[in-house]
Amino acid sequence: MFPLVLCAVTLLSMKPAAAVCPPAESRRVAGGEPFRYALALAESLAQAKSALSKAPAESPGRNPGSDRELSQLVNQLKSAAEDYKCAAQLVVPYAKSSDAGVALSAQAAAVTYGALIQLDDQKMQLVQSVLDGRLTRGNLPGRLDRGRAQTEETWRMLISATVMGTFALVQPPEREDDRVSTLRISDPQRKTLAERLEKDFGAVVREEAKRGETPLVGAARLLYGFVSNADWQSSEAR
Repeated sequence: MFPLVLCAVTLLSMKPAAAVCPPAESRRVAGGEPFRYALALAESLAQAKSALSKAPAESPGRNPGSDRELSQLVNQLKSAAEDYKCAAQLVVPYAKSSDAGVALSAQAAAVTYGALIQLDDQKMQLVQSVLDGRLTRGNLPGRLDRGRAQTEETWRMLISATVMGTFALVQPPEREDDRVSTLRISDPQRKTLAERLEKDFGAVVREEAKRGETPLVGAARLLYGFVSNADWQSSEAR
C-alpha cells in the first residue's frame, strides 16, 4: 500500500497543468469554496470517465492479442494516466482547505486517482514485459487478475470521497437541537452542478442504480441526487 500513498502524496504536491488538462470551469466561477469544490469534484469525475473509456479496467481479457494490440493498450493506459492526473489536479488545490469537509473529500479523491494511476502503471509494465519478451503471453491474464480486485476496491473509494463532498455542502445548524435542512449553495449553483453531471454522464444520473454499474457512475449519481434533492433548502431560502 505504501506506493499508493506515496503516489497520492506526490499528487497532493502537484500544481495544475492547464496546458495539458482541459480548461476547468471550477477555476473560473464565482462562489464560495463548497460550491467551487463540488464543481471541481464533478469535473474530476468526468476526467475519470474519460480515462476509463480509454483503458477499461477489464482489459485485456483472456486473449491478450497481438503485439500491435498490446502496444495500443500501452498507449491507451498512458493516455488514461493523463486524464487521471487532470482529475487529481482538479481536487488537489482543495486538499489543504481550512474547511474540514472539503479537505477530507479532496484528499480522498486525490488518493483514489493516485492509486488508479499506480495500478494502471503496474498493468502497463506487465504488458510491456510481454512485448519485451520478459513475460510469456499466456501468463499475462493471470498476472493482471491479481490486481483486478484492488482496482475495483480503489474505484469504490471514489464513492466515499463523494459522500464526504456532500457533507461539505451542508450548512451546520445554528443550535445543536436544530434540524439540518439547509445547504451552503444557492439554487443556481445547485442547477449548475446538476447540469454539469448530466452533461458528462447523461440521463443515467437521474435513474435508479443498476446492477453491475461502475462506482464512478455511482459517485456521479450520488452527487447529482444530493444537489437535486428538493428536501434540502438552498442557502438563499433560509
